[in-house]
Amino acid sequence: MTTFTNRPSNPSASALATEISDGICTIYLPETLAVSEAATFQSTCRQIFAEQPDVSTLILDFRATTFLDSSGLGVLVICRRL
Repeated sequence: MTTFTNRPSNPSASALATEISDGICTIYLPETLAVSEAATFQSTCRQIFAEQPDVSTLILDFRATTFLDSSGLGVLVICRRL
């Protein structure tokens, strides 16, 4: 069992947190997923897929997300294609 956790100690509204365990990666999305957060989300996805080849399931946790604009939606589609 491999566990990797990246949760900020002082989370901000734009912070991304990730948790990887047993081939399942959970990304905890920020309060806002808009143009300013889209690049961070995309680079996080690329990094996870490159560094954690055993990840077979990706879970996006939107519980904290209250706003999603077209850039946020676009980056979700892009990362789906990775």
